[in-house]
Amino acid sequence: PSPAFHAAPLAPLFNRASPHRLAPRARPFSTAAPAMSAGAPLKVLLTGATGRTGAIVMKKLLEDPAMFAPVGLARNAAKATTLGFPESAVVAGSITDSAFVEALFEKVKPDALVILTSAIPQMLEGPGPSGEPPKFGYPEGGQPEMVDWEGAKAQIDAAKKSGTVKHVVFVGSMGSTDLENPLNKMGGGNILVWKRKAESYLIEESGLDYTVINPGGLLGDGSEPDGEPLEILVSNADKLKKEYKLEKTVIPRKKVAEIVMNALLCENARKRVMDVITVPAKDGAAPMDRDAYEALFATADRTL
Repeated sequence: PSPAFHAAPLAPLFNRASPHRLAPRARPFSTAAPAMSAGAPLKVLLTGATGRTGAIVMKKLLEDPAMFAPVGLARNAAKATTLGFPESAVVAGSITDSAFVEALFEKVKPDALVILTSAIPQMLEGPGPSGEPPKFGYPEGGQPEMVDWEGAKAQIDAAKKSGTVKHVVFVGSMGSTDLENPLNKMGGGNILVWKRKAESYLIEESGLDYTVINPGGLLGDGSEPDGEPLEILVSNADKLKKEYKLEKTVIPRKKVAEIVMNALLCENARKRVMDVITVPAKDGAAPMDRDAYEALFATADRTL
């Protein structure tokens, strides 16, 4: 049987070959006008809500009840409790159980879906004495094909069938154009291959509005101080490192969370695909506001 529900009481095309950069603007996110009518927060189903990035997104959504009414799906409800999430805002279950996923959408009736689920490799052996690399594997039932393809597809199919979901924000990873990417080698799981297949399915076959966000290397746990102002660079198809001659392509997790929140509210984020990283901002620029995010999303590509 499926796990019990603990849901909250919720009543023009173009491509750019080169990356786009946009400096932050003066007004903070919270001053922007709501995208929906007053008194009607956006009902968001967030899967992967207790993951390292998902937990930051969930926390930010919960902190803004005027704008968002989130329900998080987690594999482990106890972890959600330790993170301080209200019990009423979290459902325990597995995305690999398609019947459960479909029933969850029928219960929650979300307006939007944020997919932050991912297979998680486990170290089986540490580095060898002669410098051999560590060995990784995936737990039974947690392989990338099952989680990042079949589980993601189950979510997309349920969102489409629900009739309530109008927008899906899919958070994947940069690097999916390179079959030899080290992430694919971990445990032989080809994790980026399966993520890209799910992204293609969402874009080409779901009929839903989508925002695909593929961040670079993820930094921090959300609790670190902001530090120096950051500028977001946007491109797709893994062009950023070459175009900007960067040694590394990284982004803080809490910046990804900010991008996700704005993607849920900005019209220009619909039907967009973007790689995202950050670099130090010039001239000590202030945080971006909604208008700045609208302008940034408008530069993103439409396809993978």
